[in-house]
Amino acid sequence: MKRAGVFVVLATLVVAGVMAGPTDEAAGEPVTLQYMTWIKSSADNAAAFDAANPGINVDVEFLGGVADYQTPLRVRLASGDHPDVWDSSSGSFYTQRVEGGGAMDITDLYHDRGWNEYYSQGATDAVTRDGRIYGIVVGGVFPWQMIFVNVDVFKRLGLEYPKTIDDMVDLVPKLRADGIEPFGFVNADGWMGQIIFGDYMMQLVEHDTDEKLNSGELKWNEVPEMVDGFEAVKKLVDADAFMVGWQSGGIDDMRHAFLSQKVATMYVGTWWVLGDWGGPYDFEIDSIPLPLIDINQPPKAYQTYPDGIAVISPNTEHEQESIAFLSSFVTDDFHRDILGAGGSLTTVPSVNEQLDLHPFIVNEHILNQFNFPLTNYWTTSFPVPVEEVLATQFDLIMAGQTTIEKALDLIEAEHKEYR
Repeated sequence: MKRAGVFVVLATLVVAGVMAGPTDEAAGEPVTLQYMTWIKSSADNAAAFDAANPGINVDVEFLGGVADYQTPLRVRLASGDHPDVWDSSSGSFYTQRVEGGGAMDITDLYHDRGWNEYYSQGATDAVTRDGRIYGIVVGGVFPWQMIFVNVDVFKRLGLEYPKTIDDMVDLVPKLRADGIEPFGFVNADGWMGQIIFGDYMMQLVEHDTDEKLNSGELKWNEVPEMVDGFEAVKKLVDADAFMVGWQSGGIDDMRHAFLSQKVATMYVGTWWVLGDWGGPYDFEIDSIPLPLIDINQPPKAYQTYPDGIAVISPNTEHEQESIAFLSSFVTDDFHRDILGAGGSLTTVPSVNEQLDLHPFIVNEHILNQFNFPLTNYWTTSFPVPVEEVLATQFDLIMAGQTTIEKALDLIEAEHKEYR
């Protein structure tokens, strides 16, 4: 697809920045950059950069096989013996590393090279702290805040797509009368409940609410929108909108039900098409925004965080070589041919137009998410014990075994221990 001229100019700038210029060390021994990452696509890019730049060796410490990959990185940074370049998770982990002095301020570089125009606004926001920029997005994204729709079912029954929760509730008896389950949703392990709750919270609160809860600036039982968020999901439960067995069902159960046309809609991230689930399909599929709580209140932010931010250590002795390596991520070749080839969308608008993905993934309402603030999923935003209490209380609220107010008191009490 045709790209705007600014990106053609930018590509020239970026490519020029990828190839490292001569250095004093390049005339003798190659410069070695230490790079820590858990992201396979980033390691692949490091290998490609290494091969293309004989004056720079990239020594990759790959943490992809480490269960808690953040621990060795946290220990390394705390010791002061920083790698030259390293990848951070977004959200609060990135904030902590920036505040701890682990990331170089690259604001001028970011703007001088036009990276602020290359990336979406949401991606730039994700790497900005207190008005300064400390990294670049290198992770792909798999948006949520949507449902996938069996177009054939809606056409056959003459039904309109739901725009609000009330619309979805009205569809329940009509779909069930035809033997079709209305809403594909499962929560066997608790995490999807946290994500759908987080998605509804993004319709109600600002994108940094999770960080304010972590700092104690906000408290779970003092944010009235928390009640509204739980009530939104409970309304769907009480209307019998969710598929039978949703409490104990797994992702594959839901995908099978949707693809066998037993479920009219399905709530899941765009990653559901990866692997053997990529088609072809026996019916037409579309995607539409997650039904709104209030038709007049669209989402303020999206749980579509790019989990991968590359930063340069301020302690590096090889700043120019590190910048050259960082620049290799800000190219169509990386975002399209490495990230996009893996089935993910990217935070680069011009690249998303080039990806060979299903039309129901590269449509307007999904791509528009990148123009909004991107936030961490509420299944990974908080300390693990808090996440566990949140997941448990979600289940109890949906089962009618506790009140929302009591649940919020318990979540706040647990979170208080980790602030």
